Amino acid sequence: MELLEIWNRSDFAAKGVLLFVPLWLAVVLVVFYCFWPYSVAARKLRAFRRHTAPIRKLQPRESDLLCHLYPELAGQEDVFALKGAYRMIVIRHSYRHPGASYLHLLDGIPVHVRLDGVERFLEAEGNVAEVVLTRRHALIVALNGKYRFGRGTPASGTSDT
Repeated sequence: MELLEIWNRSDFAAKGVLLFVPLWLAVVLVVFYCFWPYSVAARKLRAFRRHTAPIRKLQPRESDLLCHLYPELAGQEDVFALKGAYRMIVIRHSYRHPGASYLHLLDGIPVHVRLDGVERFLEAEGNVAEVVLTRRHALIVALNGKYRFGRGTPASGTSDT
């Protein structure tokens, strides 16, 4: 049968279903496509939190600076080691909201760093970061021996001044 025949023979409820199902599938696909990177990253962050032990405690200076910038980190002292490849996902917005959002991932876990130009400290593979975990992301406090939170960006082996 042709689609037109099916449409003509169907009653009002069937026509509603025939119109609603494709529209519903299109909306589900758009939402799935837009939010998939976030859901995968959130699951990896939860698994990392459950299965990884801290490597050290925050130093007092780091703790003071972090609590000043992120009040929700008050009392958080555990620092974890995160190793892996860096990846950035660009998520474009609609024509009504120009611009884009950037999801920075290290070993598939969403990361945040308080530094512009972080790309110069990252490598495609084999990054080693020390992170503090928040609800939504891992906050980088040290990266590849080239960056340390609260010290600026000294070269490896220089003292904290």
